[in-house]
Amino acid sequence: MLADFALGGALRREVGLTRPLPTLSLTLDLAGPLASDGTITTAEAGEIAIGPDGIGTAAGEFRGRQAVFGHCTATFAIPSKGRQGALPWDDPVDTSRPETPRTPEPGDLGAGDEAVLRAVRAADDAGRSWGDHLIAEATVDHPAGYVLRPTAAMTNRAGAVQGGVLFAMAARYGAPRDDGPRPRLAAGTMRFLAATDAETPVWTESLTEHATRRSVFTQVRLLQRNNVRAVAGLVYRR
Repeated sequence: MLADFALGGALRREVGLTRPLPTLSLTLDLAGPLASDGTITTAEAGEIAIGPDGIGTAAGEFRGRQAVFGHCTATFAIPSKGRQGALPWDDPVDTSRPETPRTPEPGDLGAGDEAVLRAVRAADDAGRSWGDHLIAEATVDHPAGYVLRPTAAMTNRAGAVQGGVLFAMAARYGAPRDDGPRPRLAAGTMRFLAATDAETPVWTESLTEHATRRSVFTQVRLLQRNNVRAVAGLVYRR
């Protein structure tokens, strides 16, 4: 989720803060696990490219307290027209340093933005990452697969579920169900086939394609109204 926010925000600062940017694909490569408290991770965007055919790409890295421990890339569609409300944290304090977002002021935040901040505070109180907290609180286990009921904190300005939320759901629930410790995500790519609305539950279908003593390769499909919305290929380490 951090990657989608950071990479999308960096690209919006280039093409316009009110430009819609549907996520087409998101890739993560993680050399190590998150910190146990899940609170020190940041995602920082670096390279950005904008093509003449309405495609933008952004790449960045994940940082902990001491070092870089992963990389992320994303591809976005850049519509020729359309407008949405700017996210307050995408607007930098100093335009010469776009990596430094300003602090939202009263009146800047919509209902979804406020819901995000409440989820962040609740996750801190629970001692876990806000992404895990957000997904876990809205997901139920079902014999046919996990079911996500989207909340206001998961939506973008277009009213659809954020691409980062869908990736986080696939990553959390794509690992095989067994009695041992949950494997950690090492790498994954998600392709977003269609917008996922916030009014209908999202189901997971997970298939283990191959497993070794240390690695597990899975494919996860996310469905809404029996239509596939996103597909992910994931690699876990035991």
